Amino acid sequence: MVSAYYTTLISIFAIIGCLLIIDPNFGVYFDLQVRNLWVQMRRRWFIMTMYPRIKYDTWQMKRNLRRIRIELDLPDDEES
Repeated sequence: MVSAYYTTLISIFAIIGCLLIIDPNFGVYFDLQVRNLWVQMRRRWFIMTMYPRIKYDTWQMKRNLRRIRIELDLPDDEES
């Protein structure tokens, strides 16, 4: 079971290595996919860690905006 797993992994890496050496377009494509993976991982990390704070900040800004509109007697967004 373990040897089949390692054989499969070595085969996949060998195919990718051959494609990187033979086809220059595959190298560019592979590099772009790795960079995209890195960006998506950072994006998901920021969303997981910052999302509660962003929701609170949005709520606070809307609350302050509503208070300013009441003080200045401005119409709401729904009425305009």
